[in-house]
Amino acid sequence: MKLCLFTNVFAKAPLEDAIRAAAKNRFTAVELLVGWGANHLEHNTTETRVREIKRMTADAGLAVACIYTSLGSRAYLGADLPANRAEFDTLRSFCEKCKVLGCDLVRVGCGRSQATAGGDDAARRSADWLRGASEAAALFGMRVVVEIHFGQMVETAPQAAAMAARVARENFGVIFDPGNMFIAGADYGEAAVQRLGKHLFHVHVKDIKRGELATSPLVACGGHHFHGEFLGEGDVDYRAALRAVARAGYTGYLSCECMKKDDPWETARREAEALRLLLAEIAEPRQK
Repeated sequence: MKLCLFTNVFAKAPLEDAIRAAAKNRFTAVELLVGWGANHLEHNTTETRVREIKRMTADAGLAVACIYTSLGSRAYLGADLPANRAEFDTLRSFCEKCKVLGCDLVRVGCGRSQATAGGDDAARRSADWLRGASEAAALFGMRVVVEIHFGQMVETAPQAAAMAARVARENFGVIFDPGNMFIAGADYGEAAVQRLGKHLFHVHVKDIKRGELATSPLVACGGHHFHGEFLGEGDVDYRAALRAVARAGYTGYLSCECMKKDDPWETARREAEALRLLLAEIAEPRQK
């Protein structure tokens, strides 16, 4: 498995800083954040700038693992909604950028969990949009992923597997995110990984701690408050989660998404160090 730095850690800094930090801490790739005020990559980023990003990452010895967009946030309203149809054009624009960047993975959404009030119809409409997105991306040789995320239509492994079955496209898969699943109260162990099967395309790594009501939370969910922590200092059992991922034969990227961002350079350093130690621990039994 390979270390990747998600540039949302540097959301308030230039992309150049994220690339330098990734290279300095021996990550092998970056995941590019779209939107959220980061200005790292946008649908209207010029071809000149995209080629500059490619040059910077290549010079730093880095690949681009994934482009993280917010497309599909209203997928549950269906592929026929004019705004949702228009997003297919935006997706194609990102796929063109991916070709330049040497990346084959684009993250999209499928709607918030409130949409589940629409029951099976909402899930069907989301799947229709995701199928259209997958087909559009396939023309560029790209894969599409949805992230398992608390508060979203897909916040558990069974929900993700069910959505993948509905979409039914080989280039459609899932981002396994134990931190999000912990917040959602969902299983993120071996059974969850097995449930995802061939649809496991990418992994996010961020540690989370359940906090007290009196403290300022990262997020409130299910009557609890949660806070971002450095890897190994939260409540998420990443040793078990990553061991399950390794046993499943996953050899892709582990994208560091730590939510403690006051000093992103220090965050990048600590996360890389902690993740390497954890991977070494996981590998040890296999060497005996």
